[in-house]
Amino acid sequence: MKQLSTKVEINASADEVYAYVTDVNHMPDFLPFPDKVTPVGEGKVRVQGKMSGQPFDKIAWFKTNKDARTMQWGATTRNEYSGEMAINDLGDHSELAIDVRLGKMLDMSESDRKEFEAHVPDIQTSLDQIGQTIKQQCEGTLVPADEKKHGWAR
Repeated sequence: MKQLSTKVEINASADEVYAYVTDVNHMPDFLPFPDKVTPVGEGKVRVQGKMSGQPFDKIAWFKTNKDARTMQWGATTRNEYSGEMAINDLGDHSELAIDVRLGKMLDMSESDRKEFEAHVPDIQTSLDQIGQTIKQQCEGTLVPADEKKHGWAR
């Protein structure tokens, strides 16, 4: 299993950052692929968008814990994919830690799996960009040219 991580300090309170990242309406603003994220019942969200030019429409599990200031998510398929965002209170600012775990991709063909594995470094770069975008959104420093997908290929 591969684990990818990033951390970023944000000049906003931990409660403000937590409120921002756990609002599903904001997710398309900081995630590179979804155009729309919608709650679909207790602990699940519908994620719609395009990846590598191909449309997708998936259901994912989704949990938040306000007291711990964490958000967890993962695939509801046989693919082993999950992640967590944790927001730590540092007094006058906060730290956002993002962890993604990638395991066996059992719903992918062998060729798709190999292609996916070749893109793991790109996933780390995207994770770093997600952290920076959340920082800019929460600090109010995202410039208009950076808005909506931040130049990421779709």
